Amino acid sequence: MTSPQPDDTKLIAIVPAAGTGSRMQAAVPKQYLSLCGKSILERVIEALLGFPRIDRVVVGIANGDEHWAGLPISKNPRVLIAEGGEVRAQTVQNCLDTIDKHDCSEHWVMVQDAVRPLINNEMLERLFQSAIETDSGALLALPAVDTIKCAQANSEVGIEPRVQNTLDRDTIWAAQTPQMFPAQKLRSALIQARSNKKPITDESSAMEYAGFNPRLVKGSSLNIKITQPGDLKIAEAFYQTMNRN
Repeated sequence: MTSPQPDDTKLIAIVPAAGTGSRMQAAVPKQYLSLCGKSILERVIEALLGFPRIDRVVVGIANGDEHWAGLPISKNPRVLIAEGGEVRAQTVQNCLDTIDKHDCSEHWVMVQDAVRPLINNEMLERLFQSAIETDSGALLALPAVDTIKCAQANSEVGIEPRVQNTLDRDTIWAAQTPQMFPAQKLRSALIQARSNKKPITDESSAMEYAGFNPRLVKGSSLNIKITQPGDLKIAEAFYQTMNRN
């Protein structure tokens, strides 16, 4: 099968934003925390809409979300919403169903974390150019620089685990987002994995379970995921540096 040429590829971004962000210990879900004057989620969506190849963005929002409607970005005609699920995989699948309803099933999709606000067009273009060359898709990732230890299983609660073994650092990559795949292949992979109760922590893991081998495209240390309270301060410093001029 011949891969489509870049100018022919139809691309939609998906942002699963139904999480509560309990590790952030904040009064609102972490995607709604402010990053230099706008919510993290708005920064993410604006960055995606600013990439010329992306046609629209589909955002997965939790039932009962009281914050989304108050964001100016929610009124953007290029932004659609889908119902969030209990887990990320269900939210992404719901977003893919929404894409189907808008007759966009032949599109490719980029799935981006709702709390990775510092993506830029250079990162997105590198991912795009690699992904479209293969039906397996691709994801941004960083090769490990630290020595990686595997902990023993079934450690006692409250006691520091012991090392089981040391992993080969040369083969270890830390996954980032976006991750880009053909929409229908990703949807089928998610359905297959969930029906077989396979743990899906990102979209690549679903594709891997379906027999695909996505490409690893070198990401950036700037592409930080805001998870812990200290991450927001780091992201703010990065954002201010990137936008100083």
